[in-house]
Amino acid sequence: MAFNELLAIRVRTSVALFPEEFTEKKMFGGLVFLYNGKMTIGIVKEKLAVRVISSKMGELLAKENIQPMDFTKKAMKEFLYVLPDAIKTEEQLQFFIELGIEHAKTKRNLMQLFYSPDINSESKQYNFSKEESKHIVRVLRKKEGDILNITNGKGILFTVEITIADAKNCLVQINTTKQIENHDYNLHIAIAPTKMNDRMEWFLEKATEIGIDEITPIFCDNSERKVIKKERFDKIIQSAMKQSLQMQLPKLNEAVSFKEFINQDFTGQLFIAHCEEQEKTQLHSQVTPKVNYTILIGPEGDFSTNEIKLAMSNGFAPVALGNTRLRTETAGIAACHTVALLNTSN
Repeated sequence: MAFNELLAIRVRTSVALFPEEFTEKKMFGGLVFLYNGKMTIGIVKEKLAVRVISSKMGELLAKENIQPMDFTKKAMKEFLYVLPDAIKTEEQLQFFIELGIEHAKTKRNLMQLFYSPDINSESKQYNFSKEESKHIVRVLRKKEGDILNITNGKGILFTVEITIADAKNCLVQINTTKQIENHDYNLHIAIAPTKMNDRMEWFLEKATEIGIDEITPIFCDNSERKVIKKERFDKIIQSAMKQSLQMQLPKLNEAVSFKEFINQDFTGQLFIAHCEEQEKTQLHSQVTPKVNYTILIGPEGDFSTNEIKLAMSNGFAPVALGNTRLRTETAGIAACHTVALLNTSN
């Protein structure tokens, strides 16, 4: 479906006063102009499509040469078509452009983040799953025209607009994509699962909020828990990523034995936090900013002497996380926060 190129030139000239706020995108078989990522005005064949706040729809539709926008075979909320006879002059065109901008400014884009791993930068539309669609439409009461934010957990933020608010199959149009830079270091914490699952879940949630890249559950000589529920742990990490508005999903590896983990090849700085009485330095004095870190956190009964020796023989430096004895999950958070804080201040 072609669009009127002359009308497109006229619109571009009119929005030239907003060079940073307006972007163009081909949608609906025509051309759409986005104001700060929100669909504002468009051109479909010879018609100008405009988004208008609800309170002005009735008054405008009562005028000649203005029609409901029925692109989906039913009138779309807060959309209308303007026929060519209503925009003969530049003043008339500017009037409708300003209506579109007014609508965009009233739509506060509150950052509520959704996670969809299968969306990518080549996508033009996206269908939410049945479960997510029900949550968006029935629970959050979202409707056609509402703006949502999605990440694929790979550093990309998608600004999308609901085109079909169906509780079984919510469809969105992708307006903009933006690559969000992650922190300039990589933190991998290998931690023994706690005896009580809720404590491990708390660690996963808070570490994700603070900023972590990779987590490996490790089974040690003194571990009291030898089984984890990875699927549940994954969901907790995803939820924490969304809550903390991060675009990079931490990687949760399969659980492995301590010996299996320690015999890998590592890069960057390597640390083991343990409680045995031996010479150790504080972690905060050892961290070099902007590198890779691998930190070992032991179980409630600490690492065994053999495990500590094995780690040190593989290049792991013994460190302390303060002057008090910490629970496993607290030690993991202390290590995570120390690395994040020292990198933030540099």
